[in-house]
Amino acid sequence: MTSPASRCAALRRGLLWMGLVLAAGGRARPLGAQDTASVEAYYRAVAEHFEVPAGEVMILSEWRLPPEEIPVVLFVAQQGGIPPEAAVA
Repeated sequence: MTSPASRCAALRRGLLWMGLVLAAGGRARPLGAQDTASVEAYYRAVAEHFEVPAGEVMILSEWRLPPEEIPVVLFVAQQGGIPPEAAVA
C-alpha cells in the first residue's frame, strides 16, 4: 500500500507532465506523423517511466489509441490499481 503523500506526489508529477504535454501540443507534430524509430523510442520511454513491459505498451499501441493517450491510460491504471486494459474499456 502506498502512503497518501507518495500518491499525492505521483499525482502532482503526472498532472505536471500532462500539463507540459498539453502546453507543447500546439507546436509539436502529432506523434503519428513522426518516423517509426521515434515512435518506438517514445513507447520504450513510456514503458520505462511507468515500469511496465514494453510489450504491454506495444499492445496498447495496436488498439485505436493515439500514442499521446497511452501514458494517460497507464497513469490512470496505475493510480486506480487496475490493469491498463480495464482503464481503456
